[in-house]
Amino acid sequence: MQFMRALNQVREQVTLGDNAGSEAMGTWFLGPVAENELLLLRLITNAIRDHAEFRRDAYPGDPPWVDTSSPAYRQAAARLEAELHSLMERLSEYSIPWYSYRYHAHMNWDNALPAVAGYFGAMLYNQNNVAAEGSPVTTALELEVAADLCRMVGFPVGPEGLLGGGNAAGADTRATVHSWSHITCDGSVANIEAMWAYRNLKLYPFAVQQALEQCNCGLEFEVQLASGASRRLVELDGWELLNLTADETLDIPERLASAGILDQLPATAIDDHSVQYLGLGRYSRVFDRAHAGNGPAAGMIDRMAFLAPASHHYSLPKGATLLGLGKQNLRAIPIDASARMRLDALRIALDQCMKDRIPVAAVIAVIGSTQESAVDPLDGILQLREEHRKQGFDYAIHADAAWGGYFMSMLRTPRPDSRAFALMSSAGAGPVAEAPITGADPTKGPRGALLQMALVRKRSDAHEPAAHESVVFTPEMSMSPYTETQLQQVQRVDSVTIDPHKAGYVPYPAGALCYRDRRLPEMVRNTAPIVYHDGVHPTVGMFGIEGSRPGAAAASVWLSHRIIRPDPGGYGRILGRCLFNSKRLAGAIATMQSKYFVIATLQELTAAELQQLRSLVNLSNETLWRRLQHDAVLNDLFRRFGSDLIINTYAVNFLLDNGTPNRNPEHANTLNDRVFRRLSLEYEGDAWPGMVITGSEYDPALTGRAIVDSLRRRLGIDRDDTPMRYLLSTTANPWLTDAKGGRQNMVPLVVGHLRKAIELEAKAIRKAIRNELA
Repeated sequence: MQFMRALNQVREQVTLGDNAGSEAMGTWFLGPVAENELLLLRLITNAIRDHAEFRRDAYPGDPPWVDTSSPAYRQAAARLEAELHSLMERLSEYSIPWYSYRYHAHMNWDNALPAVAGYFGAMLYNQNNVAAEGSPVTTALELEVAADLCRMVGFPVGPEGLLGGGNAAGADTRATVHSWSHITCDGSVANIEAMWAYRNLKLYPFAVQQALEQCNCGLEFEVQLASGASRRLVELDGWELLNLTADETLDIPERLASAGILDQLPATAIDDHSVQYLGLGRYSRVFDRAHAGNGPAAGMIDRMAFLAPASHHYSLPKGATLLGLGKQNLRAIPIDASARMRLDALRIALDQCMKDRIPVAAVIAVIGSTQESAVDPLDGILQLREEHRKQGFDYAIHADAAWGGYFMSMLRTPRPDSRAFALMSSAGAGPVAEAPITGADPTKGPRGALLQMALVRKRSDAHEPAAHESVVFTPEMSMSPYTETQLQQVQRVDSVTIDPHKAGYVPYPAGALCYRDRRLPEMVRNTAPIVYHDGVHPTVGMFGIEGSRPGAAAASVWLSHRIIRPDPGGYGRILGRCLFNSKRLAGAIATMQSKYFVIATLQELTAAELQQLRSLVNLSNETLWRRLQHDAVLNDLFRRFGSDLIINTYAVNFLLDNGTPNRNPEHANTLNDRVFRRLSLEYEGDAWPGMVITGSEYDPALTGRAIVDSLRRRLGIDRDDTPMRYLLSTTANPWLTDAKGGRQNMVPLVVGHLRKAIELEAKAIRKAIRNELA
């Protein structure tokens, strides 16, 4: 009952279109010097007061049991306050100042104020989203958040979001199916759940075949192969069973029900033959007896593979291990010099799998790698699958957009009930009606990128933007055409991992998994997939890996989305600024010149392009904006330069006394490592470093040679197989280039500290080499 009341309230808010968000960016974060301290205090105090009223009102006649006037109580309260003070002292002394202009290390920045307030307020009620009975409010909030994420990705969402409007039994699901999503603790769990779903999806048709044969019914039931041909399911060989498309496999239960075949089967007939019931080892043996014997096709299940770029997240080998496939069946595809999956290498690997009869459960594309924020060529991966389908070879495509997911907010047309939509319409920005993104031409069609500088200069009753808030940096200004095209293609994949606790600026833990087809999570239930009926899944937790999950996480994301909409006027506005700031930082880094060192960014530029870039480095934002609007060549360079998203990767090498570069890879590694340590929280100084960065290394044996060879060639270092150390900076601060009311650009300051650190360490290494030679 409580869940339905909460659900109806969320439905009513959606129906009324109460999704305007807020234009006042100054209220979105606590600020680098805690400018919004009083606002946060009011929010938290109000949450505590409301919760206290809830406790008093639930059973007003019940007696209290705490005696706040007793000496023992006062003594215990004083002890509690003292211990909390001790805890806060430790936290303030040893924690990371990730909210600062100076912090450019990991994928972290300030938490959004509504996210903090939402988490704190919901935490007081301690709801558990494993089942609606224990979370009548926060499960409803989770479903609305999930619908928001699916819309942002571009997946089809029903008229009531994920709150209802499912497919009727026996309906033409190919035309009516909608998406589904849920909150996870993080992207690792989301990735592993997706792998789990695709392994089970791949193995489901054989379970159905076994059930039909043993029960001697449904023998005429037909399915469509990936190539387009239709065959009776019971006649398919093992390879054909393992290469039905996801859509075709997910249609099977509903079509069996519509044909009356399910009624002829015992209740557990299909489940008794599933991998969930048998286990992978026994399932594989049964499969071999039925379709391979001792021939060359034997062991197909044991060899089932996932393919991912060498830049993949560490959750993927975890998933392969947990699923019983082993890390050896996670095949790493080499990356190119831009840290993106190489399409030619992927094609070779997939063609070899097809030739060797190795089923591929999924190809996993990374949409924002954790060390370069590189975006894989999703358009090419999708095209490759279409080619393979014609040859009867199919696999799912999962996008690991844990980092890059929220950047899709820059490309989505705002909802008609939002402030951004109203501003676009009133400013005559062109057609703004909701429309799917085709991806055919990233420069055409109604997109969120239409939100331009003039639009946010419009006065609203909520906020008068200050001069420095007048520019909303959009894809036309900052995002590369390549990245924009790939993000537009995400809506065509089968599932997407997104982490609100990364680019969504909400507290940990808050990941998410979005399924294009709402029937796909049925594959990870501990029963066979069932016909999806109208209505909601109040027990959201039955579909994931986790059991107990904090409802506070869902509330945190929900309140943040209410204030900062996942469209160009909200998260798109924040991330557009971050992308612009990241390019400004990248330009300042790439054009550094010194008699002590040379530097190379991941993205290679010609000497002429570097010179053009130098002409932009010291301009104000407004001057740069005007230059880019009136100079097509510079605008093209600015959009192409920098990382795909907002992590800049670079490496340095020192110059010898004669001005030539050091050629020894180990000496160069030492320099990069020492710079990292000087500008990291490992540095044992009296104050925080002037800029905080992080570092890592590339191993040619794992990534392929392209990225290492490109950096070493430009740094003048000898080519060899030694792993290469490098540096990286993440720019998740939207105010980096317009601090102090738009009057101060912090990029020269932080890059000055970077330059100083490199020079100090380069001099130290040169001196050490001289002493060694002497």
